[in-house]
Amino acid sequence: MAYHLMAFKCDGGIPLFTKTKGNIDPISLSLTASLNGVHLFCSSNDAQLLSTTTNEFRIFWKSYHSSVTLILVTCNGDYRDWLMSQLLDLIFSVLVFTYGLDDIISMKNVDQAKKEIKACFPILDSILQSNDSSCMSILTLTTQTFSASENVILQNHLDGFSEAAQSQYGCLFINAAAAVATKRWWELSAVELVILEHTVIWSDVSQGTCSELAIYLPQTSPSVPHRLIVFTLMPDVKVAVICGTSPSLDSITQKVNGFWQSAFDSLLNLRSKNFIDTANIDNNIFGFLVINTSRNRSLLNFRQNQGMGKQRKLLCDFYCHVIGSLWFPPIPDPKGVEPTAICSSSQNHLVTDTYICADEYKAYAFQSGAHRVFVIFNSAIPVYSMR
Repeated sequence: MAYHLMAFKCDGGIPLFTKTKGNIDPISLSLTASLNGVHLFCSSNDAQLLSTTTNEFRIFWKSYHSSVTLILVTCNGDYRDWLMSQLLDLIFSVLVFTYGLDDIISMKNVDQAKKEIKACFPILDSILQSNDSSCMSILTLTTQTFSASENVILQNHLDGFSEAAQSQYGCLFINAAAAVATKRWWELSAVELVILEHTVIWSDVSQGTCSELAIYLPQTSPSVPHRLIVFTLMPDVKVAVICGTSPSLDSITQKVNGFWQSAFDSLLNLRSKNFIDTANIDNNIFGFLVINTSRNRSLLNFRQNQGMGKQRKLLCDFYCHVIGSLWFPPIPDPKGVEPTAICSSSQNHLVTDTYICADEYKAYAFQSGAHRVFVIFNSAIPVYSMR
């Protein structure tokens, strides 16, 4: 996704940072100031400016805690309002994740804040890069999981390692998906899980080394810092734990090999897999996405040698189409009331199934209880067979 992202301090309109990525026309400083100025004007007149469309751009505004205003400018493409609003909320949560909510609200030393906020830029880049392999977690606000028979064994290794690290929060990532995690890790909010996933997966940690990062959990602990410690066991395999002030990094590092050495064969085997092997998958299926909305988890898989990049884009587009037109996502009330699901004014019943037929593929989706399933099929499959 090509974009301009700007952050301003609500009090006085002081710019905090500006980020630009992708093939998008540059924005002058005067236009940047005007975008913030029109938002300030609306706010001072008890009006809420959310978005607008020009011949070339889509522009979105959102303020948080009367402290920070975020402005997102994208190319005038098919970016739905619900997705951009969700993305802005996620961006602000990243700021809290790296800087802390109290410091963002008070922010007395703006120059110092500008320097410290830069720590979140790598996470923002991974979240805003919509063609990444993990873009589906941004759309669905779920953690991608990895299904394999070895998960039971790996769970025992993770539980033992987390206990030795004096942590209740631990997760093992394989090929950018969560293979296993501790119970308390899964109890974190959807936004926290997504940010942690991106932070761990895109952390620049070479094999056999580790990283330590001070973090704030945006909803669980927005004011009290924790330590996120990430170990790279082998390429594409990382284990992360969230700790307090103790134990020391050196003491945890000394225990890594003792807990994971015996699991290396299983990790090597799982790292080479791109499709689940625990179910009999029909040959007409290119790929699928299963979402558990109550547990904030998803399972995403594609067949090998089937143009995975193209199939992934088709699945992303199909998901956005269905969510944007039939299954509306929860939208938070501006006054802070808990999110509630909404439906189209022209829709007087619950849509459980939908499908699309194209020249190169067919797509089908259905929902049942807390589960939503999206599937991309070969175009030759009959419509009645998809369900």
